[in-house]
Amino acid sequence: EPKDEVEAVFTSEQLNRLVEDSGQAGLLDPKEQERLEDALELGSRPVTDVLLDHGSLVTVGPSVTPGQVVALTARTGYSRFPVVAENGAFMGYLHVKDVLDLEESERAVPQHLWRHMTTLSSELPLDDALTVMRRAATHLAQVADASGTALGLVALEDVLELLVG
Repeated sequence: EPKDEVEAVFTSEQLNRLVEDSGQAGLLDPKEQERLEDALELGSRPVTDVLLDHGSLVTVGPSVTPGQVVALTARTGYSRFPVVAENGAFMGYLHVKDVLDLEESERAVPQHLWRHMTTLSSELPLDDALTVMRRAATHLAQVADASGTALGLVALEDVLELLVG
């Protein structure tokens, strides 16, 4: 029979202790324990913990051609590239699969193929960032400080890696 009431509620501190005790008792292997601890910490870690700053990014300009995107993918192994204006502002991002079938590989990728880049607050906890990115169906998000200055990007893959190792 369904119940309308929650039988038990745990604080995050209690959950952390439960995971720790379960690991010490041998109920969890060390990797499982680490993954659970990382998952529980997502709410207390800011998005800046996995920030990719401008200097570490492989970016393209707004006049990039499909041929250049394909070549960049072959060279770097990346499939997504932030589109950056001359002033350094993020304009969106390109996914290599969106340009593969373009017939004119030497013309700039049309702007309607650029994917939207969500903006996250630098103080946003990682668990909330994960929710926002999944709802927006985006793999890259811009991170900005309180004044709106872009600090860099967060990749969905990096957030998920904290959960699954």
